Amino acid sequence: MNMWFDTLWTAWLEGEFREADHTELDAALAKDPALTALAVDRYQQHRLLGRIHQESDGDSEGFVAATLRELPVGGRSFAESTIARLPGHRSRISPLWIVPALAAAAAVMLFVGLRGADPVSSEAVARLILAEDCEWQPESLDLVEGQNLRPGPIGLKRGSAVLRFAGGAELVLSGNSRIELLSGNHGRLEFGQAVIRAEDGADGFTLDTPASSFVDLGTEFAVKVEPSGVTRMQVHEGEVESNSGVIKAGRALRYESSQKVAVETDLEPVLPRFAEMVRGANPRSRPDLMQVYEGFHLDEGAYLPEKMDGGKGWAGPWRLRGPGEQSHHGQPEADSKVCIVHGRMNGTWPVKGGRLGALSLGPGYHKRVRELAEPIRFNEDGITFFSFMVDELRGAAGPADFRIELKSSNRDSRGTASFGWAESRKPQVRTGGGSFSRATRPLQDGAVLCVGKIVRAKSAPDRIYFRCYDRSENFHLMEPADWDIDGHSADLHGVHDLLVVETSGERTIFLDELRIGPTWRSVTPINSEKL
Repeated sequence: MNMWFDTLWTAWLEGEFREADHTELDAALAKDPALTALAVDRYQQHRLLGRIHQESDGDSEGFVAATLRELPVGGRSFAESTIARLPGHRSRISPLWIVPALAAAAAVMLFVGLRGADPVSSEAVARLILAEDCEWQPESLDLVEGQNLRPGPIGLKRGSAVLRFAGGAELVLSGNSRIELLSGNHGRLEFGQAVIRAEDGADGFTLDTPASSFVDLGTEFAVKVEPSGVTRMQVHEGEVESNSGVIKAGRALRYESSQKVAVETDLEPVLPRFAEMVRGANPRSRPDLMQVYEGFHLDEGAYLPEKMDGGKGWAGPWRLRGPGEQSHHGQPEADSKVCIVHGRMNGTWPVKGGRLGALSLGPGYHKRVRELAEPIRFNEDGITFFSFMVDELRGAAGPADFRIELKSSNRDSRGTASFGWAESRKPQVRTGGGSFSRATRPLQDGAVLCVGKIVRAKSAPDRIYFRCYDRSENFHLMEPADWDIDGHSADLHGVHDLLVVETSGERTIFLDELRIGPTWRSVTPINSEKL
C-alpha cells in the first residue's frame, strides 16, 4: 500500500498530477487517516532534500540553524501550512508530532552537509532544450538536454545552454554564469550573460538582477552582469519595464556596481541577439550519442527477415511475429518477406528518407519485430528520444493504420507504448491498460517525420511526448514547445526490449530512418541553414 501511495504522492509533489490521480488520492486519504500522516512525512523529506544543490556550505548550515531556532514557535505553523496543502481531509492529523520529525531531519542535514536551495514548490518550472559543451557548477550538477528543471540555482562554468520556461519564454545562457530559477515566468541572473526571447503570449517574464528587475513586454532583450556588479541591459525588440521606466527597442541601460540608478544609452558594443548566441554555441548533430539506428541500406527487392540485420543497436535481425504473439484483429500476415524500395520520402527536412532504401509494407496486415541490444529501462529515471519517417502510397484507396510499438518480450501488455495514427491521420499514443491520447490536428498526406520523447521515472508516472512534421512544416533545431501529444501519462514499468512495426489497411506504408537516443539532437540532424 505504501509503495502505491509513495508513487501517487510523489506525482503530486512534482507537479505531475492528473485529475484521476487526485480523485484516487482524495478517496484514499478519506479512508485511511494514517496516510495523511505519511503524506506530511513525505512532504517534509521532499522539501528538505530539495536543498542538495545549494552552492554555499554556509547558506546550508544557516538554514539548518534557523530551522532549529524556529521549531519551538514555528513548528506548528509550518505543519499546519503543510497539512493545508494536502488534498482530501486535511484537518484530521495533529501537527504536534511533526516538530521533532523536522528537527531530526534538519539535524541529519547538518551532519551530512547537504547543499541546495529549497524551492517551496517542487514543480518543474523550465526545461533544458540545448546544452552545448556545458560544464556545470557545482561539478555534481549533471544536467542533460530534455530534462525538466525545478526551482533552484544553476551555475554554468563554460558552454551555452538554452532554457525554455513553463510560461513560454526562452533564455540562452553563455559562459561563466549563474541563474536561479524561481518560477515558470521568473528567474534571477546573479552574474553572467543571458538573452531572453518571449514570443506568442510569453510576455511578462521577469528577470531579476542585482541592479534591477526587468519585465518583458513581448520582446527580446539581453542582460550582462559583471562580477563587479556592473549591469547592462539592451532591448532588441519590443519593450522592457525596469526600475527606470519602460525601455524601448534599440535602447539600453547601464548600472554601476554601487548604484541602483541607470544611465540610458546606446550601448557599445551591442549585446548579442538570441539567434547570435545560439549560432555562437555552434550546435551540431550528435549521432555519436545515437544508441539505435536502422536506415534499411539495402538494394531494392524482397528479403527474408533473417537477412535484415543492418543498422546498430540491435540484438538480432528483423522477424515476423512469433508463435503466440497476437495479430491486429486476428488478421493473417500479408507477406512473409521484407521488401525494400528506393527514392521515397524526400522532404524539406535535414532527414532524407528512402535514398538508400526504405521498408515497404503493402496492403493488408504486417507485423515486423526487432530486439534491442540494450533495453529501455522504465524502472530507472532517464529520458529516451526516438524518431522515424513514414510515407503512404498516395492515390491508393482506403485508409491505413500505422503504429510503432515499444514493448517487453515478457508480454506484459501493461508496459506497451505505441505511436502512430489510424484512418483519421491524427497522431496518437497508446499505452498499456487502455490509456490513449490523440492530437487534435490531422496530418497532411505524404511523408511525415515523427519524433517522440519518453521521460522515464522510477517512482512516478512516465511522461510521453509525440510530434509529427509534414512537408509544410519547418523542422525544429531544438526540442519544440508545441508537441502533438504533450505529456501523456503512463506507468511503463520494467524493461522494453522489442520494437514492433505494425500496419494494416489498403495502402502501402513506407518506413525509414529509425533512431533512438538520449537527446533531441541524437535522433534529429540539425539543418544548418535554419540557424
